[in-house]
Amino acid sequence: TTQSALEATCRQSIQRLALRLAKDNVTKLVAKQVGMEAKKSFRATRRPLFLAQTECEIGFHVKAYLCMGKEDSAKEGSAPEFGMNIIFDPKSDAIMLFNRNKGDEQQFITVRKWPISNAWVPIRIGSSERAMLDPASYSISWSGKHILDMTVFPRRYMSLVPRHLKPLTKSRKRALEELASQSSPPPVKKSKTKKASDGSDVSTAIQIDDDVVAVSGPATSSSSRSKFNLINDLCHPMEALKLHDAIKVVSSIEEEDYTLARKADIAVHRKSLVCKARHSDVAGDKLIVVKLLRSHSEIDHKDDKVMGIDVVGERWLKEVKHNCRVSEHVTIASIYDFDARFLTLYMEYIDAPSLDTHINGEKNPYCTLDSKDARQVLLDMTDAINFIHRKGVIHNDIKPSNILYSKERGAVLIDFGLATTRSAHNGGTRWYIPPEYGSDGKRGTPGDIFALGVVLLFLLRKIPLPELQSPLLVWDIRMLRRRGVVNTKASAVRAQWGSIVDEAAGKLKDMIDGEIHPKVLKVISRMVAPRPKERATGDQIVGTVKEYDHVGSKYVFTYQDAEIY
Repeated sequence: TTQSALEATCRQSIQRLALRLAKDNVTKLVAKQVGMEAKKSFRATRRPLFLAQTECEIGFHVKAYLCMGKEDSAKEGSAPEFGMNIIFDPKSDAIMLFNRNKGDEQQFITVRKWPISNAWVPIRIGSSERAMLDPASYSISWSGKHILDMTVFPRRYMSLVPRHLKPLTKSRKRALEELASQSSPPPVKKSKTKKASDGSDVSTAIQIDDDVVAVSGPATSSSSRSKFNLINDLCHPMEALKLHDAIKVVSSIEEEDYTLARKADIAVHRKSLVCKARHSDVAGDKLIVVKLLRSHSEIDHKDDKVMGIDVVGERWLKEVKHNCRVSEHVTIASIYDFDARFLTLYMEYIDAPSLDTHINGEKNPYCTLDSKDARQVLLDMTDAINFIHRKGVIHNDIKPSNILYSKERGAVLIDFGLATTRSAHNGGTRWYIPPEYGSDGKRGTPGDIFALGVVLLFLLRKIPLPELQSPLLVWDIRMLRRRGVVNTKASAVRAQWGSIVDEAAGKLKDMIDGEIHPKVLKVISRMVAPRPKERATGDQIVGTVKEYDHVGSKYVFTYQDAEIY
């Protein structure tokens, strides 16, 4: 059929880059994947090196081994290697070229477009600088020496698909049916990169079930073009996808194809887009959550808060890796799949509101849940936090809006966008960041405990929802680590908030609650202790609820069975 012929053409034309070394100056080219899997290397000496982007990597580290003559060896600062990063832009056909070479200002990369035209001025890229390159052929030089020729190909794998043509369900869907039908969330999907029949690596083709613009591709017959029009300048295909429309993502092997239908938006932010969708690999017509990290293609943009594709790509990699490491826990939202080509994560959809929605309204932002609900959140989130800490992950952004809750499912932790494997981190939400951050810049596992403690103060109605308190206390957390007046002002406001938390914790110690034991209330108050050494640990919380709480004594804490990372 015409559709099958188009897909076959797409599968054969998926390369994004062609690199050819300058034989007089370079002995070998090596390209290493920047992505989810162990870095795979591609080497070339005489023949061109063709590279395709898969769902697992955001780009490549490219290294050229130089021919070093006597004159080169005598030059001060000369190096036998040349390095650059290539990052794919999810919003266009362009790539970002990053100069990895360290040296003086004379050792810049020069990019010339072929064929040579007076209308195109050569680009100079200094050390640690970037440039965006559109699809074309280029000559790359460094320190006046020709290093390689590079061709950037457009995303040739995008096409329009008529609505009446529904994509077939592939075997990858069948492989996940059993997992999705289980009562517990499915484990993270393992390595997805496979070899095509010709030995090339997997890449992607996209077909959109609507009048969304798509990128031009290989030549097809006139009749084929009339039905499957291949057109130019698609922006981000997921962002351009309209509600209730679908795209089909086609790989070089059919088993890796999938279809995604956008159903409803959950949140649209400057840095991310979150929506409900249906994924062909998730059985039972279940909804999933798509999280898309938004990036900026331009280098010289005025808004310093907008992150470039290299920064967003690295953040995407970290978030996916952290989700994959902790995804199997029942009180943590599972990750089904991911795709580096769009900087997307495909997550478990949980039909439950976040804790910050359980209030009387903005004018009276106190929690409407009862002590039984607070206890359930304490049990579920303590288990989740202890689990991720055993896995070497620190969440860094525990707050009511990142905890979903229903009486049927309990509490579920979401959003590992700020998670780290180190204790130092300058992101997060100000009211949930522990006081020690202002003195030593560290948060670590005690910081997650502190944040959960603040959440519980809100659930037990000792404080309003911090984001809606009146008057609202606001400070820039970055200023806590600066010197001078900005530090003084930020520290003063933070101290005000600290006094509110301390006072609320004191009231908790004296609280009489028919549902929660006084010993449990006391350990909750210790979760927000100003000094990390005085703060309750995850194990201490578990020990207390097991001994004094009639529900906690029967609760199965699964973190204790987890392998320590």
